[in-house]
Amino acid sequence: MIALVDCRNFYASCERVFRPDLAKTPIVILSSNDGCIIARSDEAKALGVPMGEPYFKAAHIIKEFKIVVFSANFSLYGNMSNRVMAVLGEFSDKLEIYSIDEAFLDCSQEKDLKEYGRLIHYTVRKWTNIPVAVGIAPTKTLAKIGCLLTKRDPDLCGVGLVTANMDLTKILSEVSVSDIWGIGRKLSKSLKLNGINNAQELRMADLRWIQKRYGINVVRTIYELHGTACSELRQLRPIRKSICSSRSFGRKITELREIEEAVAAYVSRAAEKLRSEELKTTTIGVYIRGGRFTNSPFSQSYFVNLFNPTDDTSFLIKIAQTAIRKIFKAGIRYEKCGVSFFNLSLKSQHQLPLFSSINQDLMEGKQLNLGTIIDKLNQRYGRDTLFISACGITPSWKTKAIKMSPHYTTDWRQLPTIG
Repeated sequence: MIALVDCRNFYASCERVFRPDLAKTPIVILSSNDGCIIARSDEAKALGVPMGEPYFKAAHIIKEFKIVVFSANFSLYGNMSNRVMAVLGEFSDKLEIYSIDEAFLDCSQEKDLKEYGRLIHYTVRKWTNIPVAVGIAPTKTLAKIGCLLTKRDPDLCGVGLVTANMDLTKILSEVSVSDIWGIGRKLSKSLKLNGINNAQELRMADLRWIQKRYGINVVRTIYELHGTACSELRQLRPIRKSICSSRSFGRKITELREIEEAVAAYVSRAAEKLRSEELKTTTIGVYIRGGRFTNSPFSQSYFVNLFNPTDDTSFLIKIAQTAIRKIFKAGIRYEKCGVSFFNLSLKSQHQLPLFSSINQDLMEGKQLNLGTIIDKLNQRYGRDTLFISACGITPSWKTKAIKMSPHYTTDWRQLPTIG
């Protein structure tokens, strides 16, 4: 048996942890640069606030119903996610962190599954103040449906139990095919055109026709709907294929110097992710975009292959800034740039160059230690406590986040106070 723990309206719930006065107030969260709505509380959903809507288009609804607006505070959300996952680690040695707000647990050794789910639901809420839904079933797909049931039926008290000996016909008939784990928007649209509208109809579909038309992954989903597990718990995350860091600028910029500062800042963020996952990169890509709403929009990218894998921030900044100079064109009002790392490999699998000198190896080791020290200081005292000057001292291009809440859990200077 597998338990899926899903944090309810996670971004909005994180904001409410330190703002209990907003417990029943509709909340929306804005994307970077305060552009679009990326998360909503249940109250905001009930008022008809659409997901992905540009902020300016939803302004009349927000004003009319006095909806509270927050700029995305990803430092807070990431830290609260770590706290939730640490609590879940107390319940099972086999834990798969699926996303920032979801995790699968092995509960096959538990005798009273309903009580086990209730204990998880209660403990996570008590220790972190984040509400969760718990779905328990023989497969991941059915566990997802168990979570969905808790959101529809308050009498379940946050725990949806789906077992193999239950009559699933009625339950699955009420689950739209678009709500099934692994069935995306385009796929669900195609299935509906072929007369498959809910999970029960997919469950009873002809396997040969499904495999011929949609492939083996949908066949596996059908097996999981029957209670046969086709996806095991993965305690180790697979190695990333790439790491990207990009943001829209807070204003249109035309100066190369400012773009170089932005590139340096994004390289620093991406290199920090590299080191946190014990990875190195051998390919770096940069891109810039501007003039999107003019007669001559501009978008260009440039890639550089490195001789040796590295996670050295200073070295990567030099390479990225050199690359951005090659594609920069004067006279364009730029609105966004980004940095991506490809061809990632584990540090433990890094092979030293055959002809490198001892001094070169020592110097590289010092640079790597410096990056790790900077990461630890920023984790302890708050982001950007220590940074490379190439990122700019007081950058005016930074992303707008006018309505961002304080970094309550990651910055000593922004700890909540009692008045």
